[in-house]
Amino acid sequence: MIYVKILFWVCTFLILHSYIFFPFILKFLYSLRQKNKPSKSINSALTPQPNIPNVACLISVYNEEKVIQKKIESLITGNYPLEKLDIYVGSDCSSDNTNTILKELEERYLNVKVFCFLQRRGKASVINDLLDQIESNQNDKKYSLYLFTDASVYLDKDTINKLVRHFDNPEIALADAHIIPQGVQSAGISNSEKTYLNSEMKVKFLEGELWGMMMGVFGGCFMIRREMTHKLPSHFVVDDFYLSMKVLEQGGKAIYDMEADCYEGIPGEMREEFKRKLRISSGNYQNLACFKHFLWSGPWQRAFCFFSHKVLRWIGPFLMIGMLLSSFILACSGFLFYLSIFLSLAGIMFLIPLLDKILLRMNIHISYLRHINYFFNMNFALFLGFIRYCKGIQSGTWEPPKRNV
Repeated sequence: MIYVKILFWVCTFLILHSYIFFPFILKFLYSLRQKNKPSKSINSALTPQPNIPNVACLISVYNEEKVIQKKIESLITGNYPLEKLDIYVGSDCSSDNTNTILKELEERYLNVKVFCFLQRRGKASVINDLLDQIESNQNDKKYSLYLFTDASVYLDKDTINKLVRHFDNPEIALADAHIIPQGVQSAGISNSEKTYLNSEMKVKFLEGELWGMMMGVFGGCFMIRREMTHKLPSHFVVDDFYLSMKVLEQGGKAIYDMEADCYEGIPGEMREEFKRKLRISSGNYQNLACFKHFLWSGPWQRAFCFFSHKVLRWIGPFLMIGMLLSSFILACSGFLFYLSIFLSLAGIMFLIPLLDKILLRMNIHISYLRHINYFFNMNFALFLGFIRYCKGIQSGTWEPPKRNV
């Protein structure tokens, strides 16, 4: 039974490391560095560049008639000089009123360039085509920075300025914006999603501050140096993480800017969020297969962050299964200590989510139960995402989730 015990404690330690020990290590190292070398912060306030760079903003949209006008206007009315900003929008065969709205915006604003594609192929293919359009135009070699942003994300007036300022440092190749969730409600799972996002923001910020090794952008709004931007595999469904990892693969540094604010509504229904998590989960395993060499190739900081922050969470469902099965085997072998652990795990994994669903139907909302339900739904989505990945992902198309705002 010694090997079963080892399996249980290894699985337990790895889960605790990813969610508790790793963030604590980052906070501890950051506090030491702030105490000893407070002036070395990557993400500190920077002096704006004397020569304002040209920025190309890339947006892939599909059936975004409810948000696309507000999105474009949040870019147009920002404080970044319009003569230094061009907006490229690709419509992925939208079937609603999105294309009509985009054409009207293109006529109204000279720096808005719209491309309506007649075949539905997915976000990655649209982004690739936008990059081709930019690169094929000899006048567009002027861009030194690419801003990738989603239709549902609204920028603050100074968001672009705050992202651009970091690129005065030649080591910085990517800067991610600070997404502020909107439409948080007590009834659904939006509050749990906000809690999770806030914890992720802190971890990403610390990874960037300590080593410039932020493990993936949130995807809603981020900026990359033009020369470090790569085209995407057409069947990838988590394009932003791929772009982030390609930056780190080339030796660039990636950071999270807590001051470059953006706003995005988040799903309030568990069903909508589960669909989104399922899509992201299948894409996570695509990226794991693509960047698995990070685990054994240097620098060590990149390998440490990738393993601790991403790989362990992606295999989290299997670690939980390992804990549950090993504790069950040990309990059946007469170890009372593991019997109590098995019963506790089974209760947390199955009974608490069930209780939360029952209370939800009664319009009773207990945040701790909702957080636990959210956590296990997230891991169940990872498990199903792995199965989908194993079956083969042939297309990068997906439906945008319903959001509170």
